[in-house]
Amino acid sequence: MPQGVELRTGFPEEEGKSILTDSVRLKQVVNNLINNAKKFTVAGSITFGYLMDEPDYTTLYVEDTGSGISEEDQKHIFERFYKADNFTQGAGLGLSICHTIVNRLQGEIAVSSQFGKGTRFEVRLPDGIRE
Repeated sequence: MPQGVELRTGFPEEEGKSILTDSVRLKQVVNNLINNAKKFTVAGSITFGYLMDEPDYTTLYVEDTGSGISEEDQKHIFERFYKADNFTQGAGLGLSICHTIVNRLQGEIAVSSQFGKGTRFEVRLPDGIRE
């Protein structure tokens, strides 16, 4: 983590959670979301957690107190080669790849953000592979 940024977890108090999915691809998505949060958060925190607010689904999230994403940029954030900030390292492929992976895992990915106040990405996945 960058100096001045705390990595937090937000896990429910209940026992552990299991989902049947491609763990390699899911780790790729989570790592990408956390690494993106690190690029845009210079102070405060980055939180990784999950919610069980719907039967048969789990929602993972990465939330930061970083610079946020404008409403216009949020509309394009999952497009290939799209970069909201051309001065930040990267090719603009990470979120597009996350979007593709999550779709193949039969899930959904969404972003909510306030410019200047932080960003939250949510990945909603079925607990088991659906036919």
